[in-house]
Amino acid sequence: MPVGTITGRVTGRVTGGISSFGNAAASFDPLSLSPHAWYDFTDLTTLFQDSLKTTPVTATGQPIGAVVDKSGNSRDANTTVTAAKPIYTTGEVGGLSAAIADGIDDYLQSTGWPISQPYEEWVVLKQVSVTNGSYISDSAAFGGSSLRQKTFPADSIDANSGLILNSNTFGTGVYKLLRIVRNGASSSITINNGTPVVGNMGTAGINGMILFSRYTGGTNSNTARAETLVVPALSAQQEADMVGYFNKKYGWAL
Repeated sequence: MPVGTITGRVTGRVTGGISSFGNAAASFDPLSLSPHAWYDFTDLTTLFQDSLKTTPVTATGQPIGAVVDKSGNSRDANTTVTAAKPIYTTGEVGGLSAAIADGIDDYLQSTGWPISQPYEEWVVLKQVSVTNGSYISDSAAFGGSSLRQKTFPADSIDANSGLILNSNTFGTGVYKLLRIVRNGASSSITINNGTPVVGNMGTAGINGMILFSRYTGGTNSNTARAETLVVPALSAQQEADMVGYFNKKYGWAL
């Protein structure tokens, strides 16, 4: 005998028995995952024009000299170089803002904070243009993990933690959700909650982060990012919660 009635339309996908519906994480807070670092360029209250965080970013087109880490770990990222500041731009993805780097000299860098594998990076990213080998992000110290642009496969991304794992084609001009699981031989790269590319990207951890550039400077990428979360290794349910969080925030249906 029926005990109730369900009305309305349900949309979404189920992966591995775990729901990743767009509204699945309506009340989910990434802070519940105890993130290592969280840079949110959609949150104007975390952005400043100067490295000392005295002059807030208030309007599109202004430079970003510092972004406050929302994890609570005080791992803020900044630059003191005027010409190296990414640009705050509104209306980029889901009606929200992002930081856009010019691919010449822009970067934001945190202090060192060593993290060992396993851990994950979740990035809301757009490749404006692709130059082979340009750094999307890097460890802030020698020997850590990185993300780089690749031209083969076309407009793809490689993750390097001592060994290299290439993604499928990422493309240009469109924001996508990039998930990097760094876990030795069980590492993976997933684009837009699709089928992951699984393989060995090495065992290196990370020691701080530099966004848009290599830790030594140079080989900067012409990319835009709305958000970056570095979190401990997630369960399947936590993964679904994260996808739901991004779906809800950016108006996606991944």
